[in-house]
Amino acid sequence: MRRLFTPEDALQQGVTRAALRWGERQQTWRRAVRGVYADGPEPVSAVDLARAKVIQSCSVARGRLAGVLHDLDSVRLAGREGRLPPLVCASVVCIDGVPCAEGTQTMIDLAAVLDDATWEQALECALRRQLTTIAEIDAQLPALGRAKAPGTARIRRVL
Repeated sequence: MRRLFTPEDALQQGVTRAALRWGERQQTWRRAVRGVYADGPEPVSAVDLARAKVIQSCSVARGRLAGVLHDLDSVRLAGREGRLPPLVCASVVCIDGVPCAEGTQTMIDLAAVLDDATWEQALECALRRQLTTIAEIDAQLPALGRAKAPGTARIRRVL
């Protein structure tokens, strides 16, 4: 994936703000969003834009974006996410410099936005890559049910 960086990251590498502006004019990098740059002259893709927004907001990639970053089968960056269940602090990994929900949390998030067949394909991929286990997802079901988290019924149906 394309490298994303902030002006602070560039400064640590010895790149001044003036050099950052010059590099943007020379198309050495592009501004993805305010405060986040992407290496190279290519236009910023939808995935790079979503990653840049996560970095800009100091948040964590969740839902479809997390599925794309984990490279799960059949998961595409499209549509609105809606309400996601609360994130457990220990559920964060870093993928290509972007904080991202780990495998179990990502599968729980995706259950709210994917159909049964697509979620099952993503689950099989996550299991193959050892990002999660059936037992880990199953252990979350009681709490998800109590919280009336979207996608809980899908998880129960597919598992």
